[in-house]
Amino acid sequence: MLNFKAKFCKRKKQIMEILKSRKSWFKIYRHVIPHFSLVRGKV
Repeated sequence: MLNFKAKFCKRKKQIMEILKSRKSWFKIYRHVIPHFSLVRGKV
């Protein structure tokens, strides 16, 4: 179980590094967040 957790943490770190290195995620974020707020406003 500990081994699995360690692997998961390592994987999470890798993903975070990839997100940081990519600037495109910010464009996606800016595009998705207003969309969510629009949906919330309608509901």
